[in-house]
Amino acid sequence: MFKIWFLVALISTPNTSAIKYHGAGGYDSIEECKQQKIIYENYLAEFQMRLGSNAVFVQSYCLEFETFKKGKPNDV
Repeated sequence: MFKIWFLVALISTPNTSAIKYHGAGGYDSIEECKQQKIIYENYLAEFQMRLGSNAVFVQSYCLEFETFKKGKPNDV
């Protein structure tokens, strides 16, 4: 097992009953995740505005996550 940082963004727009969320891959370090967080928040806000939302709130989090190493599992 090894640690990755998973970026999740929560999106709220007016006149919707639910909070939407988007997950974005895994990063090897918290610093890399934080850099991508800013880019991703700006992208999602712009995307929602292009869809017609004149107001949008985006908040993202870098979550520490344990995962298995990449590769094919051992045959049993």
